Order: sequence, then structure tokens, then C-alpha cells
Amino acid sequence: MGELHERKNHRVVIEALHKLKDSKIVYLLVGQGDLEKEYKWLVKSYSLESNVKFLGFQENVNELYWASDCFVHPSTREGFGIAPMEAMAAGLPVIVSNVNGIKDYTKHKDTGYCIEPKSVDAWAEAIYSMKKNYIFRKKCALQNRKIARKYSVTKSQNIVKKVYADME
Repeated sequence: MGELHERKNHRVVIEALHKLKDSKIVYLLVGQGDLEKEYKWLVKSYSLESNVKFLGFQENVNELYWASDCFVHPSTREGFGIAPMEAMAAGLPVIVSNVNGIKDYTKHKDTGYCIEPKSVDAWAEAIYSMKKNYIFRKKCALQNRKIARKYSVTKSQNIVKKVYADME
């Protein structure tokens, strides 16, 4: 979601899809950025046009969450990682990089898979496993909704109000 830049690391997912060669897996890339042409070239060179769809900038991603079986976020670094949290709130299992921010609210094999950002093999294995294991996806989806509630706007506002009240 959001950007096609180096730190978002979409190349690792494209490489993983090339390794898997599974025509039933589709990766929706939302956003724009300086690597868009390079990624499109890579997708074409791997004959993955049916597996990778470039959707450009999207105002409302809720329909994409609802149409998806899993959310994949391969960033090499994040502050908090809003997009994975949004996906979790929408009830999606996640495959995310085990990096700062994201690893604060995800747990490997509980919320989905939390893996090293540069390992093509690990991404391929996680994507394949998530595709094959419907029960695991549903378990993670339920867990993710519970976790996302802890970070809701209302709860965050109440915490900030309490902090300010305590300072008075």
C-alpha cells in the first residue's frame, strides 16, 4: 500500500511469486513511486502479468481489503506501519516484515507470518503456506481484529486525554 519505493521492498514479493509459479496468486500493488517502471519490467520479464496488478493511487482501499485473502507488507523499515494495522482491522491475516513498528503488534504464526524482509525463500514459503491453509488464515483474521481494536482511534484519543489530564 502507498508507495513503490525501495524501502517498501516489493521486489522480494515479485521474486517470490516468480519462484512459486502459481497462477492463482495475485499481488495487488497499490501506490506510485520511482520503482514502478522497474517493477513492471520485472513482472513482464518473469511473465507474471496475471499475478501482479498495478493499481496506482487509490483513495479508498476498503474494497481491496474485503476482496483479499491476505495482506502482504514487505517493508525493510517502518515507523509504526499503518497499512498492516488497517488490514488487520479489516480482518485480514498478514505476511509482514519483522521490522521495528510492525513487530510491536504482530506475532509470527499468531497474526500471520513475520519474516525477514530480504529472504525471497521465506516470502515464497509464507505466501504459499497462507494460500494453502484456510483455517490458519481465519484464525489469524480473528486474532488481528482483536489486536487492531487496541489501537483504535477512540482508544488512542482516550490515552492522549488521560496523559494530558495527568499533566494538569
